[in-house]
Amino acid sequence: MQELKNIEIKFYICGILPVDWKENYSIVNIYKWQATPDTHEQIYKEFNSRLNTFCQEEGYKYLGIYSKTIDSNGFRKKEYDEDGIHLNAKALPFIIDMLKEYGEKL
Repeated sequence: MQELKNIEIKFYICGILPVDWKENYSIVNIYKWQATPDTHEQIYKEFNSRLNTFCQEEGYKYLGIYSKTIDSNGFRKKEYDEDGIHLNAKALPFIIDMLKEYGEKL
């Protein structure tokens, strides 16, 4: 990342997102080591918090998309879900707004 920054290539670091647990939890929970949705939510929040802090300390641009894509239960909002893992095009407006906060002209 530092090399990209040194040669002035614009890049953004996105926080991690939860998978769509509502539909996939019964499938992925077949393993005894699989954590509960509450534990996963805690992990996502802690990871994203530390990633954001790292980005601030190093001067990288962080996009905190996690809070925009979860519902009140900590699951992925259906309207943003493509396949249980990836976001769909409906997420683009708020991602574009975040980029504009950094002064990007889109």
